Amino acid sequence: MNLLYKSTRNADKTVTASEAILKGLADDGGLYVPERIPTLDVTMDELAGMTYQETAYAVMKQFLTDYTEEELKYCISHAYD
Repeated sequence: MNLLYKSTRNADKTVTASEAILKGLADDGGLYVPERIPTLDVTMDELAGMTYQETAYAVMKQFLTDYTEEELKYCISHAYD
């Protein structure tokens, strides 16, 4: 299920994660926040055993649902180049 983002000033209009990232601020000047806080599909013990990149992917895929696995993993692997 896609996670949508709403403005802190107007919850009526929602956008996808990629739209929120591209826009930066909502049209009304508000900040974009997720409609809900997603639940991770891994346990804390599993997270503890993951690399930084694996942890980043496990978390980010819950918030950036309109990006593909390949796009997210590419961005994560190139974030500190």
